[in-house]
Amino acid sequence: MLTALAPLLLAAPATVSNDPTWDKIDAANDEGWARLDAEVEALTGTLQDDDGAALDVWGYLRTTYAASGDIDTGGNDLGGFFLDAVRINFEGSRADYGYRVDTEWFNGSSNLIQAYAGVAVSEHVWARIGQFRVPFLRTGQLEADRRLFLSPTRNAQFYATADLSRRGVMFHASHDDLNGQLAVQNGLDGQGDELMITGRVEWNAAGSGVGLVEGAWGAADGTNATIGIAASDDQSADDGLALAAEAAVTHDRASLQAEIVDYEDDYTAADLILLPGVDPLATRGDTTPYSVTASYVIDEAQTHEVAVRWEDFDDGFNRELLSLGWNHYFEGHDAKLQVNYTDLSTDNPDEQTFAVGLTLSF
Repeated sequence: MLTALAPLLLAAPATVSNDPTWDKIDAANDEGWARLDAEVEALTGTLQDDDGAALDVWGYLRTTYAASGDIDTGGNDLGGFFLDAVRINFEGSRADYGYRVDTEWFNGSSNLIQAYAGVAVSEHVWARIGQFRVPFLRTGQLEADRRLFLSPTRNAQFYATADLSRRGVMFHASHDDLNGQLAVQNGLDGQGDELMITGRVEWNAAGSGVGLVEGAWGAADGTNATIGIAASDDQSADDGLALAAEAAVTHDRASLQAEIVDYEDDYTAADLILLPGVDPLATRGDTTPYSVTASYVIDEAQTHEVAVRWEDFDDGFNRELLSLGWNHYFEGHDAKLQVNYTDLSTDNPDEQTFAVGLTLSF
């Protein structure tokens, strides 16, 4: 995420999120739209390659410029350059399993984002073990270079960054247009005896589904829709349950996406642990934030896309965020320029921010 927008959210500066497929999804390839189908196909290819190993190295970087007369940075108004996403990922196969390692590089050091191995259990079920994102929201699994805006939605932000990756095991199941995930991971007590259990069911209700991409660029022809519901319970808290519902639709050159999450009371304590120094009024406990996002590719050559997003944080600051965006695609999501304007309405003085970001993938 754009580092400069962190003060707007007061909840978690985000960097990048992670795509749970074995192979990087190509947004221009219609076969890449079904997330779990892509995993099955890639893992099936792994199982057929018994004579050797395969390794793919890929990643992306994004640099941004942000300016705001409402955000103070050490006595000066915000106005500077940021290198807010630098990713190098490794994935491949050997014998009868697949693997993936995601790294993030800043200031000469690296962080481990994901590291897991997976194996097929049956034709429709496969397992993952290691360190990986909580499989709660589709938008929380998006790669930063596949987002419509420079920032994720606030709900996605907690699962893309704030919760960080957790260690555990996850099972995937896929049958026709239905996909499901069940993950058992460490809870907030780390290696203590309390776990986080997350379940998600996803239905590709029309076409091939929308896949792990935001917006309408590169969408399959006609109407495509994906509907998801999820529940996540951190058993280290008495009231650590979160429930989510989301839907995403593309129709030719237009897209619409909506998501809502209901958090129980103890997410206040969770956020204070995850985000030291955060104002309790900015936490998720006993809130039901939602967002609605729409976009339209304005030219037949699919080089320009405009977007709008409305978010209600439902928190103690009564924050509401309007985001406007324009994307210019040089080579789809692999090379794009993004221009964003955000207007944050709160009980405190409002904040407006202008940002420009350039993303390059390899």
